[in-house]
Amino acid sequence: MTDPTTILDYATRKRDDARLAVAAAQQQLAQAQSAIAAESENLAQATSAFSDLNKQADETRKKLAAAPTSADGEALLDALEQLVIRSRTKRAVALKAQAELDAAKAAAESAQTLLNATSARLVKAESALKQADEAHTQREILKAALTAAPLSTLNTDAGAALQNGPFTSAKARIEADFPARLLARAEERFDSEVARIARTVADALAADDAALAERDANGGAAGNADKQWQAFLRAEAAARDFVNTAKSRFDQAQATLAGAADANRFPLTPEESASINDATLKTAREDAAAAENIHDAELKVLNDAGDALEAEILKAIAENKNPDDAQSVIDAKNTLAAAELAFHTSDAAWRAEEIDRDAKLVDVVAKQVALAVATQSAIAAKKDPETDASVSAARTALTEAENALKIAEDNYKQSDHGVLHAWEAAVPETAWLLLAAYEEAKRTLNDLKASDPAKIKSDLDQAEEDFVEAKLKADASSNVLEQLAAEQTRRAGRRQSARQNNAQRLFGALRGDN
Repeated sequence: MTDPTTILDYATRKRDDARLAVAAAQQQLAQAQSAIAAESENLAQATSAFSDLNKQADETRKKLAAAPTSADGEALLDALEQLVIRSRTKRAVALKAQAELDAAKAAAESAQTLLNATSARLVKAESALKQADEAHTQREILKAALTAAPLSTLNTDAGAALQNGPFTSAKARIEADFPARLLARAEERFDSEVARIARTVADALAADDAALAERDANGGAAGNADKQWQAFLRAEAAARDFVNTAKSRFDQAQATLAGAADANRFPLTPEESASINDATLKTAREDAAAAENIHDAELKVLNDAGDALEAEILKAIAENKNPDDAQSVIDAKNTLAAAELAFHTSDAAWRAEEIDRDAKLVDVVAKQVALAVATQSAIAAKKDPETDASVSAARTALTEAENALKIAEDNYKQSDHGVLHAWEAAVPETAWLLLAAYEEAKRTLNDLKASDPAKIKSDLDQAEEDFVEAKLKADASSNVLEQLAAEQTRRAGRRQSARQNNAQRLFGALRGDN
C-alpha cells in the first residue's frame, strides 16, 4: 500500500488501522476467553481425576494393611503402585492446566486492556478524520485560489503597478512636494524601521526554530514529527494570509496611491513650498541630512551588534551551554558594549545643542519660580519688590538664564540637528501623512511583486508531505513500543504463574511426574 502524502489520507489510514486494531483486539479477547474456558475444564478434570486416584490409593492402602495373605498383598502393592503413578501424572496435568489457565487469564486481561485502548483510539481517529476532512477541504480551496486569477498573477500585476499609474503619478507628486535629500532621508529612516521590525520577527522565529531543531535532534521520531508539524502550520498560515489579504492589500495600495497622486488633495501653499525649498538654506539642510545619516549608521552598527549577541545566546543555549560562560557570547557582549559606547558618543554629539537648550530651558523655569518666591517673600515682609535686594538678585539671575537660553536656542537652530528639525517642521503634517501612505503602498506593491503564489502552494504541499512522512515514522516507533508493552504484559502473567507453582512443578519435574 502506498504511503499517504496528505493529512486527510493519513487520518483515513489511522481510522482504518484503528478499526482493524479493534477487531484484532476483540478476536484476541475472544480467543483468550475460550482458552480460559478450556483450561478451566482441563484443570477441573485433572483435579477431579487426581482426587479420585488419591482416594483409590488410600483405600488400597487400607486393604493392604488388612491383606490375609502375602499373595493378596503383592497384588494390592502392584495396584497401589499404578495408582500412585497415575496420580502423579494427573497432578502434573493439573499443574500444567493451572499454568495455562493463568496464562489465558493474563492474555485475556492484556486483550481487554488492548481493546479498551484501541476502542478509545478509534473514537479519537474518527474525530481526527472528521477534522482532517474539513481542514483538507479548506486547504484545497486555498490551493485553488493560489493557482487562479487574480492571485496567480498578482505578483506580475504588482510589478506592472510599480511602472504605471497611479503609482507613477503619486511618485511624481511626492517628489514635487519633497526636496530630494529630505525625501531620501525620510525614506532611509522608514526603511530602517521596517528592517528593525523584520529583525524582531526574525528573532522570535529563530527561538522557535532552535526549539524545533532540539526536538528534531534529540526528540527521536516524535520530535521530528513535531518539527515538521510546526513547519506545516507556518506554510498553511502563509498560504491563508496570502489568499485572504493579498488582493485587498493590492487594491488598497492602488486606492492609496490614487489619493496621493491627486494634486487637489492637501496641496502645498506657495508659502509652504517656498519654505521647504528655500535656496539659501539648501546646503545647510543637506549637510544636516548627511550628518544624521552618519548618526543613524552608528545606530545600525549598535542594532547589528545586539542581533549578533541574541544569535550567540540562542546558539549557546541550543548547545546546552551557559550563555554567560560561552566565549562567543562574551565576545559578542564586548562588541555590543563597544558599539553602545560609539553610538552614545555619536548621539551625544548629534544632540549636544538640543541637550544644552533643554537644560537652559529648565534653568529658566527654575529662575522664574525663584523670582516669584522672592517677590512673594518681599510682599509678605511689607517690602517693595522693586527695590528688594533678593528680588533684584532673582530678577538678574532670571535675565542671565534667559540670555543663556537665547544663546542655546540660537546654537541649536544652527546645529545639524536643529537645521534638519526645522526643515522637517516646514513640511505640513498633511504632506507627511501623504508620504507615509505612499511609502506603505509602495512597500505593499514591492512585497506582492516579490511573492510567488505557485511557490506558496508548492511549499504547503511539501510541508504537508514532510509532516505525514515524519508522522508515519513516529507512529511506527510508537506501534513497536505498544506491541512490546503488550508482550511484556502477557509474559509477565506467565512469569507470575510460574512463580506461584514453582516449587510444586520443580518437585514434580524432579520426581518425574509426566
